[in-house]
Amino acid sequence: MQLTIMSVSYGSPAKKRVTDITKNIRKVFESGAPTIKLNTDDGAAGVDPAPYTPKETTIVYTINGQRKQKTFPEGYKLNFKDDLQ
Repeated sequence: MQLTIMSVSYGSPAKKRVTDITKNIRKVFESGAPTIKLNTDDGAAGVDPAPYTPKETTIVYTINGQRKQKTFPEGYKLNFKDDLQ
């Protein structure tokens, strides 16, 4: 499986308050960690673009050359291998 993380955004698209957390997620993925919790502390390194608002993480990636996009709710424990297929 060849997985490449293209971009990752975190926040509230409905309120147009999102931040780019691509570097954070790539760093964890490249470290070999199997999972990361998609929240302000872990996934966004303390950045909260929309305080007191439910947030989501949108990941754009390629797997074996095919471009895909998935969105996960705040607090989701992302498993790189299982969730990004």
